[in-house]
Amino acid sequence: MTQTLAPRLAVGVRPYRAADHNACRRLWGELVEQQWGLYGAPSGDDDPGAGFEEYLTRLDLAGMWVADDNGVVGLIGLVLGGTGGAVDPVVVTGRRRGEGIGRALLLHVAGQARARGLRELTISPAWRNAEAIHCLHAAGFDVLTNITLAMRLDDRSFQPGPDLHERSFRS
Repeated sequence: MTQTLAPRLAVGVRPYRAADHNACRRLWGELVEQQWGLYGAPSGDDDPGAGFEEYLTRLDLAGMWVADDNGVVGLIGLVLGGTGGAVDPVVVTGRRRGEGIGRALLLHVAGQARARGLRELTISPAWRNAEAIHCLHAAGFDVLTNITLAMRLDDRSFQPGPDLHERSFRS
């Protein structure tokens, strides 16, 4: 990962605190709703923030940090795995996207990963989320290491996606 300069922000990045729970649950909900917008909402799921509760119980969760600007405006987590780590999740509230908050969170977690002696930091954005992919690339995530393929078992249609190794995929 190439190192980039941290943006100059008034927003601070600090460790997650129990008092941040409701704000972070709302951010988690924003992230899930964005995914629903990209791929369609699952039927019967009316609480997009519910997954945050399960996330907090992960045994491989090494830490969580928030972007704070007189209230929580962003959330990022670091999950450990072997000699590397994974960013999961990274989310900035919709009204504050494009201000460099996501990049500040990513650079903070990269520093945390380095301090722990990790050799690699990965993140797996949704293929359709071009905004996130551009942000991640600008923050230094420029090595393509893995892809995840899926077989859809329902009748939903998908748009043509990228070609990879002379094979066409849908997204």
